[in-house]
Amino acid sequence: VAQSSPFDLFDTAVYSEYYFDGIMVEVNGEVKSGSLPLNLEMGVPANTDSIFFVSGSTETDSEVKHLSVLNTNNRSFVQVTVLESKFRLFVFYPVNKQGSGRSGEFTLEINHDVDDAHIVVQEPLVAEKFTFSEKDAETFQDQHGLNFRRQEKRFQSTIRIQVGKFQLINCRKCCQVETLNHPNSDNQQ
Repeated sequence: VAQSSPFDLFDTAVYSEYYFDGIMVEVNGEVKSGSLPLNLEMGVPANTDSIFFVSGSTETDSEVKHLSVLNTNNRSFVQVTVLESKFRLFVFYPVNKQGSGRSGEFTLEINHDVDDAHIVVQEPLVAEKFTFSEKDAETFQDQHGLNFRRQEKRFQSTIRIQVGKFQLINCRKCCQVETLNHPNSDNQQ
């Protein structure tokens, strides 16, 4: 039986090799005021490098916490008590590399129902032959000309949502921020 979602907003963005030589997942959430405090548990990749939790909004003083990855029964996850309605969670982990080939995936698993989750995967500027496993994802471009693939999902806390797998070629072998800062350079690392 589905429970009522405690979230007014739950957006997830996946960035590959943006300014970090790996994958960054940003979760942007807003908890309904009647659901605070909220005990949030979220599954993360076993090879997660670091996780940061930011409570509050950009307009107010924000608190940043480094979270530890917990492991139980071959499952990696984080736990945090959300005290303010707005929060962000940043998960950093390696991208799979084979020469100039890159691949990655993210599975969304949390301990609460979400009525309307927006999930976007950013297509790296340095990508050639970008493929995304979710064929029904909408393609759009932001105000900076960056391409994204978007999905809307509704899910229950008992279900793991495969956000999708992606593959690409990164011939320049650099992060996107280097391309943004030096668009005409031929940076080979």
